[in-house]
Amino acid sequence: MNLHLVWVVAALLSCPATGDARQTPPLAVETTAGAKLTIDHVEFSRYTEVTEGIRKKIGRDTHGNPIYEHDYGQSIFYETDVIPLRMGDGFGCQLTLPRIPDGDSLVLRVVMQLPRPVKVGGRMSDKIEGELTFDTGASGQVKGITQRFTPDEPEYYLPGTWTLLLYNKGRLLTSHRFTVKK
Repeated sequence: MNLHLVWVVAALLSCPATGDARQTPPLAVETTAGAKLTIDHVEFSRYTEVTEGIRKKIGRDTHGNPIYEHDYGQSIFYETDVIPLRMGDGFGCQLTLPRIPDGDSLVLRVVMQLPRPVKVGGRMSDKIEGELTFDTGASGQVKGITQRFTPDEPEYYLPGTWTLLLYNKGRLLTSHRFTVKK
């Protein structure tokens, strides 16, 4: 399954579940030039895609799998840690980027630990990982980092505990566990 960068350009419909919000405290990050910034809003959730959007490959992860940029019409986000193993559904986080100085960029390393190792491209792996780079033009935007169940990657149809980890300059910023159930 590919790690997807979701460019949220339409209004999002929020359907909070009962219980505590899945938000982190503010995250201290550093740009490539060393500017100290804060990501004030990171929310972990499940999403259901309502309108299929444009899919554009923007790079490859460390296993050679494509990383996609999406422009979704609408998605519904649910604050829950229990994810159904269902085609088109996914999970991950939304974050609001800070003001990134002109000519600078913010790099986040994303690691999705799988419930168990799977064979991908002839190799066994227990994670999906990649880097996302945001420049000045992304300042203040809401971005999503999601894992989505798609028909072209059946090896990733895995029930169990998935863990999303976000890093900046080698430092773990936050992590969150999701339980995927059949």
